[in-house]
Amino acid sequence: MHPLELIERLLAGPRYDQFNDWLATMTRLERPSSALLLTGKSSAGKELLAQGLARRWKGVEAPTELARVLEGFNEDVARCPLVFCDETIPAVRGGRRGALDALKTMIGSSSRTLARKFLSNADLTGALRVILAANNSRMVETHGDDTDDD
Repeated sequence: MHPLELIERLLAGPRYDQFNDWLATMTRLERPSSALLLTGKSSAGKELLAQGLARRWKGVEAPTELARVLEGFNEDVARCPLVFCDETIPAVRGGRRGALDALKTMIGSSSRTLARKFLSNADLTGALRVILAANNSRMVETHGDDTDDD
């Protein structure tokens, strides 16, 4: 077994095939894709993986932070369409529910308005790729009326 495949199998566990599919289509931004939820102990390398994957885009050292995308001025996504969130989904207007709704919309969209400081807005075509990292899966719990499809 190739060392890279061994690392992927250790990271993904029983969901290796889905993880590998996500990685294979990560740079194909013409269609939306699901978010990748990485769970594991602190210092397991979740953020390091996201940083390494962000380097698929030339000149990029780190993924775009989800907080920066949700706060209004989202020009960082033009530099790197890989969005990363570590441990806590940032609060936005509408509280946690509003943040989760904004995240769902972001994941399912293939275009958005690019809002830049001191410049006019522009349309940005292409889906974003989202990685959520946490020590446990409670990060995405909604305590609402979501279904498995959500």
